[in-house]
Amino acid sequence: AATMAGVYASRTRGRWFAQAELYGMRVRSQAGGDPFFWGGYVMAGCWLTGECRELADGHVLPYRICSPLDPCDDRDGLGGIELAARISTVDLNDGRIFGGTMTNLSLELNWHLRSQRRIMFNFVRAGIDDGIADEPIYIFQTRLQLSF
Repeated sequence: AATMAGVYASRTRGRWFAQAELYGMRVRSQAGGDPFFWGGYVMAGCWLTGECRELADGHVLPYRICSPLDPCDDRDGLGGIELAARISTVDLNDGRIFGGTMTNLSLELNWHLRSQRRIMFNFVRAGIDDGIADEPIYIFQTRLQLSF
């Protein structure tokens, strides 16, 4: 069994945004002495094409684009382009458990084709500190997200 808890914060101001999360997990284990693992990330970015996620009344829609001139309103336009940078870490060491620590630096370019469809391009540099792997890992990934 495992128990996980975390805290999340975000801030949006016009076309700029930032968010962060910190989380921890306690794992019940007779063999490992109930280890505690933790991780988190900080991300910041902006809309290159001027969109935002903030409504006129101040409410924020974290996974939707909103703007008076929303090119992602499923009628016209080429969509919105979002650029973001992120650093994340996870520590899987505790007590007799040596799972290593991983830190990722990533740069992402997201193309929001419509309000519920986006293509994400991510470049990640992952560094693992486990006493075995010393070389960084480079990842390029492309994803398509459909939201219902």
